[in-house]
Amino acid sequence: MSRTKCRALLPAAVLAAALSACAHTKVVTDWKDPGHQGFPKKVLVHGMAMSPTVKVLLENMLVERLKERGLDALASNKVLPESMTLDKEAMSKAVRENGIDAILIGHPVDSKVIESFRPGHVSYGAVVHYSADGDFVMAAVGPIYETGIQTNEQAFAEFILFDVAAKKRVWVLHTKTFIRSTKTEEVKPAVDLIMERLRADKMVP
Repeated sequence: MSRTKCRALLPAAVLAAALSACAHTKVVTDWKDPGHQGFPKKVLVHGMAMSPTVKVLLENMLVERLKERGLDALASNKVLPESMTLDKEAMSKAVRENGIDAILIGHPVDSKVIESFRPGHVSYGAVVHYSADGDFVMAAVGPIYETGIQTNEQAFAEFILFDVAAKKRVWVLHTKTFIRSTKTEEVKPAVDLIMERLRADKMVP
């Protein structure tokens, strides 16, 4: 019985660059109040999205990640009515009753539908197969793409960290996301990016 081993031909540096280039969510602008210091103790996470599923998933994932950083956090879907607008009265009540000292707000800014022509081609990936007797065969395999129009959505969003005591924004992040799968599948990469920028800007531990 022959034994087969596979070895990827892409060097690590090339692979890392390829993965970076394929990232769906990217930073457009990033700003921090230069006078702000310290970390919040309890954050209310409020996301606004056309899809209730995306809103709840975004809020819950951010709450989980903030708690992993040692902060207390609360999703607005637990204490606020579902709405695409910001209910200031309900927000103020939730802040008072839950001891909130910071609010992380995420909301859509704009979206575009991008259409591009895709010629038919075969995308190859090379793999070297080693057999038990030492011989090897190089195989190039990959999916065949048919000619046609490819449609993707490009979504722009803004994320704001609001200091309740100071009554002002202390951090703002603008992002753009190329939605190539379902919207729910784009939430985790977006949350990863948000937390990465919060840590880099020293807004969370």
